[in-house]
Amino acid sequence: MSGPELVFLHIPKTAGTSQLHDFNNYIGVEQVFWLGKDCPADILRYPYSLVDGKFVVGGHKPLSFYPDSIDPLYCAILRDPI
Repeated sequence: MSGPELVFLHIPKTAGTSQLHDFNNYIGVEQVFWLGKDCPADILRYPYSLVDGKFVVGGHKPLSFYPDSIDPLYCAILRDPI
């Protein structure tokens, strides 16, 4: 199995839907796995078999959700709430 190259830690209300749209447009829908869209949002364990071969994984999951056995670049978007 190969892990993703990029994990997007989607913090609620910080443009995650826009980021998903951009990933799909620039990387390709077939290379993006989104927790809550491609599997149930309340999944408790990292879905290795579903994610295998995808370039990007993202969704509303904390860093602790992701296993130590993958070594992607982790990123998030923050914004000023005012």
